Amino acid sequence: MSLAVFQPLEKLSGTEAPGKPPLVTPQIEPFLHEKLREDRFWTATLLCEAVAQQFQVTISPRTMTEHLHRLGYTWKRARYSPAKTLDPAVQREHAASIETLKKGHWTAKSA
Repeated sequence: MSLAVFQPLEKLSGTEAPGKPPLVTPQIEPFLHEKLREDRFWTATLLCEAVAQQFQVTISPRTMTEHLHRLGYTWKRARYSPAKTLDPAVQREHAASIETLKKGHWTAKSA
């Protein structure tokens, strides 16, 4: 036979939620928003490294991804694009390779 201990509701309402406290604290959220507004490419792994450096908190990329989803962010696949305008002669010569790279595939042709 087991005994259950019942407490009045007033005592339960003042306690914290059970379980491990969240790793992404309210102090980290503005930092994430600031980083994601920067004009650069961010992955969950890179964000975890930035948080670790700034706040000395280790967060897994999976946890970071889940938290970013809760904040309303979504991810999209990155694609390679030239950093500057290509020379038209070079572009014509390598058009097939450029299209392959844009699609995210790489095939090395042996010479």
